[in-house]
Amino acid sequence: MGDVTTIFILETLELYRWTNDSQFLRDMYPHVVAGINWQMNVSAQFGLPEHLECTYDIPNLSQYPTTTFNSFMHLAALRACMELASVMSDTAMHDRCEHFFNLSALQIDRMLWYNDSAETGYFLAYTGGKGEKAIFTDALYGQVLAFTYGLGALFNVSSMKKHLESEVRLADTPYGLRMLTGREPLTNPQDN
Repeated sequence: MGDVTTIFILETLELYRWTNDSQFLRDMYPHVVAGINWQMNVSAQFGLPEHLECTYDIPNLSQYPTTTFNSFMHLAALRACMELASVMSDTAMHDRCEHFFNLSALQIDRMLWYNDSAETGYFLAYTGGKGEKAIFTDALYGQVLAFTYGLGALFNVSSMKKHLESEVRLADTPYGLRMLTGREPLTNPQDN
């Protein structure tokens, strides 16, 4: 899943920050490295996590090569690993994560950003599909966690703002935001 290993890495950073427990970090760091290596491995073809589900249980999400949700979780985990690597004086891992972070951000821009007009745009829910331009209203959850953990912006802020404006524009209902809008054919009642 695109949000399990990533959350493990983020929560390791969070627990270390809360406790400043160096022994805890020394014990966990090999697992963080294994987790980030797994993240990089499942991102080998595109620089973004490929064909993964997520805990939202959106049916058949793994059929799509990449998703914005999993990609932003990936960026957050890379940024957290960079911080943990710095604490551990692991320059090689920090630099490797930084390189992969920059590559992944470029790929999000190249593969997942969609301008639907000269002024508006959003991150596509996924790549692939049948040409639809679906939007997932919680796609930037990795960014929410990055801000929560003090990791800063993971992507161009103006693009993220356009995405959030597009969520309201395209997915608003009297009952709140639709979770996934625009996937065709409809896969289940959650869609649209």
